[in-house]
Amino acid sequence: MHLDAVRIGTLLSGQFPAGEFSQRLDLLDPFKFKSRIISLKTLEAGSSLGYYRTYRLKEKAQIAVIPVGFNDGLALEVNNKATGLLDLLKILAKKILAYWNSPRFNIYVNIKGSSCCPIRGKVFMQMSMAEIPPDLDVEIGDEVELPVRKTLASKNLLRLYMKEGEAVKVESEDLTAYMVEKED
Repeated sequence: MHLDAVRIGTLLSGQFPAGEFSQRLDLLDPFKFKSRIISLKTLEAGSSLGYYRTYRLKEKAQIAVIPVGFNDGLALEVNNKATGLLDLLKILAKKILAYWNSPRFNIYVNIKGSSCCPIRGKVFMQMSMAEIPPDLDVEIGDEVELPVRKTLASKNLLRLYMKEGEAVKVESEDLTAYMVEKED
């Protein structure tokens, strides 16, 4: 069938579709998950972080506490069943590399435009800790952008939507009414 309709699907979320393209698409993800630093502490090399002391600092570092955890969708992944042996091996390789703290498989947060702030230790239910690079000057209250997938973010979180450059607060249960109201 040759139709003139187009399904743009995940393009609306800034995600690239499958396949190859003759042109590069400059997509922006319209979804951002943000919070603020609630505590800062400088810890010595060898200090342990997280449940079961799962991360040990290699050098003296400043640690930021962020009030976002599993409950909000941080560090959650879609858990699809492997489709074959090769897919299973890829999943296992990613888990092993993450266990060995391979930088590619760490979770990073963005603070003041710097996305080189790794989450350290296990993510708690409602908190997480990020290591701040020595050259980054941060304070309690600074905004943090976190890599939470839109589809995995808790539905109980407060949503802010931008309309003509102004933020509009919308409660989760009011989302449909808001969208319909603004379409008129």
